[in-house]
Amino acid sequence: MTVSSYARRVLLKGNVEKIDVDRASIDKIYHELLKEGTNLNQLMYFVNAQGLPAYNEKAVFRTLEKVYQVGRKLDCFIDELEKRYFVGGDVK
Repeated sequence: MTVSSYARRVLLKGNVEKIDVDRASIDKIYHELLKEGTNLNQLMYFVNAQGLPAYNEKAVFRTLEKVYQVGRKLDCFIDELEKRYFVGGDVK
């Protein structure tokens, strides 16, 4: 949140609720995203280096499915934070 956003909320709402976030959940999602991003990079490097004849469709879809699942976890986590803490105005 920017300083101006914070000041605006204090002026309009009178107080700003502290966001209580489970840091372990954030770290876990971050680690999963990093891991799957690395897997995706390695897969694309292999396909580019070996060419399309070495392309393994099942491996690609398996990797993309894992990336999608982690993305959904992140999306759900953000939705939960928004439901719990968003009170209107601009959030950054």
